[in-house]
Amino acid sequence: MPALRLCGSRTLVSGDELRFYSVTSSFGRLVQLSVGIALTVVTVRQTTYNEDLRSALQECENIDESDPFHSHRLFILLGYAIISIVLAVVSLCTSIPIYLVTSRGTPTDPTPRKNMPMLCYINLSVVSFLRLLAFIFGILSMTLVFDFCECISEQEDIDAFEEWKGTCSQHNSWFALLIASLIFHGLDVSVCGAFLTYILCTKPLNKRLASEWNWASYLKCCVTCTSTMTCCIFGGTNAVGSDFADISFLLANFFNHNQILDVTPSDVAAGLIMVRRAAKVETMHRRMSLSQSKQLSYRIENKRILLLQRSASLSDLHHQQSFSLITDPADEYTASSENRSERTSSDLARYIPETREGREILSKTHQRDRYMIAEGARFSPYAKASYGWFAVLLEHPCRGLCNLGWQVIRRVLCLRSSSHGKYHDDTCLKLHRVSLHALSSHFLDEDNIVYASFTHSVEATPYMIALDHTWKTVVVSIRGTVSFESFLSDITLNPVEMVSVGEQCGFNGKERFCHRGMLACAQWIYDDLKRHGKLESLLGSDGSCRGYRLRIVGHSLGAGIAAILSVMMRARHPNLRCLSFSPPGCVFSKNLAEESCSWITSYAVDSDLIPRISKESVEALRNDVLEMIARIKVPKHQVFDLPSFKKAKHSEASLRDENDSILRSTDEIESSRFRQQLQDYYAFQAELKRTNASKYIQLFLPGEVIQLFGEGRRTVFQSESSSEGTEHRKNTYTARFAPRKDFERIILSSHLMWDHDPVKVARRLQEVASDFGLNPPYTVYEQNNSSQKQNTGRQREIDEEVMSF
Repeated sequence: MPALRLCGSRTLVSGDELRFYSVTSSFGRLVQLSVGIALTVVTVRQTTYNEDLRSALQECENIDESDPFHSHRLFILLGYAIISIVLAVVSLCTSIPIYLVTSRGTPTDPTPRKNMPMLCYINLSVVSFLRLLAFIFGILSMTLVFDFCECISEQEDIDAFEEWKGTCSQHNSWFALLIASLIFHGLDVSVCGAFLTYILCTKPLNKRLASEWNWASYLKCCVTCTSTMTCCIFGGTNAVGSDFADISFLLANFFNHNQILDVTPSDVAAGLIMVRRAAKVETMHRRMSLSQSKQLSYRIENKRILLLQRSASLSDLHHQQSFSLITDPADEYTASSENRSERTSSDLARYIPETREGREILSKTHQRDRYMIAEGARFSPYAKASYGWFAVLLEHPCRGLCNLGWQVIRRVLCLRSSSHGKYHDDTCLKLHRVSLHALSSHFLDEDNIVYASFTHSVEATPYMIALDHTWKTVVVSIRGTVSFESFLSDITLNPVEMVSVGEQCGFNGKERFCHRGMLACAQWIYDDLKRHGKLESLLGSDGSCRGYRLRIVGHSLGAGIAAILSVMMRARHPNLRCLSFSPPGCVFSKNLAEESCSWITSYAVDSDLIPRISKESVEALRNDVLEMIARIKVPKHQVFDLPSFKKAKHSEASLRDENDSILRSTDEIESSRFRQQLQDYYAFQAELKRTNASKYIQLFLPGEVIQLFGEGRRTVFQSESSSEGTEHRKNTYTARFAPRKDFERIILSSHLMWDHDPVKVARRLQEVASDFGLNPPYTVYEQNNSSQKQNTGRQREIDEEVMSF
């Protein structure tokens, strides 16, 4: 930045990003110079030493003697070769200064690059004129060569020219050099012409991006083209005619800077690189502090167990398998002896985790913590199963495709009918039912599926009702984003007050806001449940599953819909639970998100992008990028030349030092022209928000949030027998209670979408459950003999307290 202005128009490039162009241009000119020299040598050799060739051209009957170039045809070809050499030399003389000048200054300090416009004008005027002249001479030379070939072909009786009959072949060096040189010049003229046309005829990009109508057209065109190219596998037929007003308004305002900012795409790319590097430092620091907290937590839990063992008899604690000393060989406590001596038993006793307040890491001995992990591990596969064929392909791409194909052949060609109409709106190939059968496991049996609807539109989403007899639960599982219609539900994100919904469902919805698109889908499911009455027949007073608990689960978009649906159904089912796996970060207003902590638990894996997506987080990322552009104190190419994290193994200190060598501190940002632009831009955006305050109500994640924080790859010892075992490296995760503020900013990571995979989410929760000593079917309490069934009054109180949670 600032962007280059040529011929009175603003371009999309700045003076410090022509380094790549100058390098590639110089390489092309060297090749062109070599071809020109070779063509000159061959042409001089033919015109100087080959008398037969000149006489043959003069004797050709098909050449018009009135042609002004009749006697100078070979000299025209020689002139073309010389012009090619001159063009290559002049281009090199302009590319080298461009390379030197473009490497100076910083993105916000263009003073050392003040000569760049002049070099660009020379390149666009003098060099472009030579390009056009060379291209004209090249076309003329090609016509002469064709005339020469035609001449030779019509004089077959002259033996002296037998050796020249192969001159027109593609393998002839003379003809090949001429074609190569002409191709180079043709590309030069095309690129130069396209660039000049863009400068002179194209409207400024910032005006196009600030138009709501343009954004609606772009989105509609994108959905139409993508749906057509994918043969409507992911829907799209109902999405083309939908309303894009919400997202068009937000995108137009997001990119609208009223021509205040002077930023190019390469500036944004450099800012994103530095934002990611800064986030990497913060993540490494967070990982280290969490590891220290985890080590202290192990010591605290061990002390809690010792204190409990002193105050209670062993028989009262015999059935609680979690009451055992917990140690982690990989995380030995390394505090100094001085620090250890300072921590007395009374100090450690203060940290005994009896309640959730004040604790960050979930405890392996705290029964409610274990229950929440077990619950997530148990019901996350239900959320995964609602994706149907998409989940099958995610879990086993090759084997899953073969399995689906085989099941379709068996059920369709063998004329197997569907199960009594419990699958609604299934495809003609019964693909959804086949997918659920392929996902069946020891706890998700096809016989336990009560109802499944696969209706999908912008305001309707597929869901299923299943039974879990082990946990005595009726599960309503809602599908996430797969089709274009569900994507449109995602981006219909303006907040809407739940007053009318509250009146319908029996709760106070005043000043409680939620995501508009998710509310429409939740309303459709609520009405559909009332229509077919399956849920009432199970959980009603005379229901077949009376006494069972209702759990509403979902992943991604389905998680947000599940949270809103749980609010709508809680008046009829006060003991329901909602499990939201990787929900979007814009579901509830703050008051409703806090109120729902008693019945909604949200699970997020590490750097997952979707739980961090909201209008505020995207705007914060944009502002962070702009701040990083202002802080860069080195030439932009040094930012792009930084090694990736995979190629260079950084420690936190080395990465921080490397970032400090590239960035100024916030206090050291110079009072530059760009700094003033930023201040004016922030004031302009604040005014836009004040004007449209009703559309900028901040929304948050629903319920209580548990994050599976990645600790990196560690060596884990896996026992295979009593005497042998194996060591392997795998990613390990720590479950922590995460405040909502941790999800108000997007973390740029290489696995930000990988962490959102529903298959991976279920797998990570099951791994954490296994680390907690919980195994399928993830029941918290196991009683294996008759003596354990004779619980004391104290044990029954603990059981009732935990199971009523």
